[in-house]
Amino acid sequence: MRRGLGFLVAALLLGGMLDRADAQEQHFIIGGGGGFATLFDPRLDLGRGTNLEGFFGFRVNDQVTLEVSLDYTGVTRVFTEFGNVVDETDPQTVGQYELDQSRYHLDGTLYYHFGRRKPFHPYVFGAGGLERRDTTITTFEGDIAKESEHDPTFSFGTGFDYYALYNVAVRADIRWWLPGFDTDLRTRRLFFGVGYYF
Repeated sequence: MRRGLGFLVAALLLGGMLDRADAQEQHFIIGGGGGFATLFDPRLDLGRGTNLEGFFGFRVNDQVTLEVSLDYTGVTRVFTEFGNVVDETDPQTVGQYELDQSRYHLDGTLYYHFGRRKPFHPYVFGAGGLERRDTTITTFEGDIAKESEHDPTFSFGTGFDYYALYNVAVRADIRWWLPGFDTDLRTRRLFFGVGYYF
């Protein structure tokens, strides 16, 4: 009886050691998710759009992770010629126009996690990258104008990982992008995603 109990304890300890060893060997992460982002503009109230992101990274240790990500947010709103938001459009009203803006972010991000890897693992991060803004303005008279702009960006934020499994982490965070360090064109995003370590 004692010998069987000893074997059981040894097996459990060995299994835990193997799991921890596997976790330490899993340095790469791939994942994605979505959320909501608010797009700011000094002239117009662009409001909130749907956000999507994919990411790939390398975990240096329990605290430090490096990631590359591609992020997209799009909004569509109708404005008067004076820049006021139109809730109910009327094609007969002269001067109204529809604005579509898409923002793409390509970032390299450095994450710092607090403490050792555990089910709840909070972090802060900073990043540098590029932003592309594609804007299309369509009037109800049929005129179309398009514009694309590119800016270097700095972004930062905070969030947490929750390890549902030893190699699967659910992620939630908030991020601010500042294109060219210009707060008038900033983007604020609330993100929910999942990452797989391998």
